[in-house]
Amino acid sequence: VVILTIFPVGPVPVSRLPLWSDRTLEGVRSVNERLERLKEPGLTVLPCDDVLAQGGRVRRAFARYEFHLRPPAYQALNRYLEPILLELMAAPTPSSR
Repeated sequence: VVILTIFPVGPVPVSRLPLWSDRTLEGVRSVNERLERLKEPGLTVLPCDDVLAQGGRVRRAFARYEFHLRPPAYQALNRYLEPILLELMAAPTPSSR
């Protein structure tokens, strides 16, 4: 099982600021911290911030707006994930040992 952390939040458009709360950022951080502490056999948690974030927010080049990414972000994620997933798929599973 592979779990990706929640993507970091991008810039909030002015039109959405009246509804925006910085508690969203705290929530994303809190959930991601909990995910990254999960340690179970057969479970891999991959931190998306390593690829997408800069200063706790989505890199400008990757952000469309708060919760939506641009194609370059998905391309960067694919480059990050592909070798990890290939390695995991090649590893022997407990039932094949």
